[in-house]
Amino acid sequence: MTEELDRSSTDANHWAKQFCRFKEKQKWSLVYIDEALMVGWFANYWAAVNDPLQKQIEELAEITDKYHELLWAVEKKFPDETRHQTALRYITQAEQTMPESEAKEDG
Repeated sequence: MTEELDRSSTDANHWAKQFCRFKEKQKWSLVYIDEALMVGWFANYWAAVNDPLQKQIEELAEITDKYHELLWAVEKKFPDETRHQTALRYITQAEQTMPESEAKEDG
C-alpha cells in the first residue's frame, strides 16, 4: 500500500479512495467510515494545511505570545499607565541610557 501512495496529491477524492482501499486491506469493519465521509475529512484537512492565511495566523500568534511575554515582564507599572505604556517607558529609558559602544541599530 505504501508504495502506491501518492503523497504529493492534495485531491481529497484521491486520499479518500486510498484510505478506503487501505481499510479494506486491513479488513476493518468500520462501515460508517465510507468514501464520502473521507472526502469531506481530507478536503477540510487540505484546505486547512494549504490555507494561504494559515502562515500569517501562526506568525501573528507567535508575535502575540512574545508581546504578552514582554508585558508580563513588567511587574510594577507606573500609576495611571497600562503595562504596555510602562514597558514602552522602560524600553525608551534603556535605549536612551545605553552607551553608544553597546548600541547597535536593528534594521
